[in-house]
Amino acid sequence: MRINYTTYDVRRASDVVHVNTSHCNVMTLNPKFKEGSDDDGHPYMYAKVFGIFHANIIYNGHGNKNYDPYRIEFLLVRWYTIESHSEWKSRRLDRLSFHRDQAFGFMDPSDVIRGSHIILRFCGTRVPVVDGVIEDFIGFREEKDSHWEDLDEEWDSFYVNR
Repeated sequence: MRINYTTYDVRRASDVVHVNTSHCNVMTLNPKFKEGSDDDGHPYMYAKVFGIFHANIIYNGHGNKNYDPYRIEFLLVRWYTIESHSEWKSRRLDRLSFHRDQAFGFMDPSDVIRGSHIILRFCGTRVPVVDGVIEDFIGFREEKDSHWEDLDEEWDSFYVNR
């Protein structure tokens, strides 16, 4: 999936999101964030993309005039939660972790602002993966990218690279 965006110096650029590479993380606007509020929320939400899909849908409900298929595109994602948000002056990166309740969901590709670079927090710990939850939801088991990766455990926390 290609995401086109405008850079800070008003140039055109694009990110490529591919589920089988390290370029599988995206960012979107947080709908609960309000500029200038007392709540110290984060303006963005981050997700790891597990699948890029489309479906041809035919609506046959009340008021339907024809039976032409309508193409809907969607992403299967696993949401990150923000553990700590840092300001630029603190010179620290924002820290993320996966939701512990296995928060998978679907999102519209048009809601993606751009790809994001999520890096492992190696000083963090590894936690066991609940058996079968990920595989049952997404329908396949991820392949190991290296011999350092253990599919029975996952990293506890990550950083958002700015």
